[in-house]
Amino acid sequence: MRTDFGLLQVAGEGLSAGPATAGIRPENVRLYERPEDVPNIFPGRVIDATYLGASQLVRVRLGANEIVARVDGSAAVADEMWLAVRPEDVLVFPGAVEGQASAWLE
Repeated sequence: MRTDFGLLQVAGEGLSAGPATAGIRPENVRLYERPEDVPNIFPGRVIDATYLGASQLVRVRLGANEIVARVDGSAAVADEMWLAVRPEDVLVFPGAVEGQASAWLE
């Protein structure tokens, strides 16, 4: 999937080329302090962090997108982080969503 923040690997057969929207559940997002050798890893900046006791909800700016991650550990606003998601954890919805950054299936 071509996005404004880079190529996003997705799993799935029978997907048609064209505009699409990627959905990623917060619990499927991993944050790293430095680049790791994993698929779908992109640099981002923490723009909000909400503590929930044993975990945190963290919003990360990734290109024109904001991704929410539910993570253990801590992240602070303005932290530079590396966000990763496994290809099989990317939900693909054919078509673009109005008002959202678009992606393109190839």
